[in-house]
Amino acid sequence: MTEQDKLRRARMYMDQLSAGINPLDGTQIPPEDIAANERLQRCFAYVAETLTQILDVDPPFPAKEMRRKKPKRSRFYAECVELADFPFTDAPMPLGKLTAKINSMAQDEQQRRLPVQRVYQWLLAIGMVEKQITPDGGSMYIPTQEGADIGFGSETEDGKYGRRTVITCTREAQGFIVDNIEAISAHRNRKSEK
Repeated sequence: MTEQDKLRRARMYMDQLSAGINPLDGTQIPPEDIAANERLQRCFAYVAETLTQILDVDPPFPAKEMRRKKPKRSRFYAECVELADFPFTDAPMPLGKLTAKINSMAQDEQQRRLPVQRVYQWLLAIGMVEKQITPDGGSMYIPTQEGADIGFGSETEDGKYGRRTVITCTREAQGFIVDNIEAISAHRNRKSEK
């Protein structure tokens, strides 16, 4: 049954209900039934008329197409981000803020943003950070010795869900992330294709 067929069937039911007829068996609706209420029957007639107007549109369109769809964003691609003039900072920057800066430099508005979690996953995969279980049963990332040697650190900050430990990046670590953005992007895209 197509969308148009469903709309025609709904219009038929509304027409019959507005006339006081049970659309399921074709019998007269008893006066004590709620569907026999005059106000409801006027509502049924209005809905039937509206459905008629929808079906009379040339060309008719399915009900599902009446909703607006948001345009899909394309994947994050490193080559679409202009990083030649990246604004490095001398002060250590949380990895989330660094990722936000990278995303803000995307040239295409329809491009998906690189999530900070993907950067953490890439750093974990190459051995720059490790995941530790916290006393409350959660988890956090902390830099390994190799990560600390490059310039990754950690600090505790207040987030919207309470205090948490985040990875920070010195100027050298910021450069490491920016220099490896293609590898991070490829790691992210490989993960999303699974």
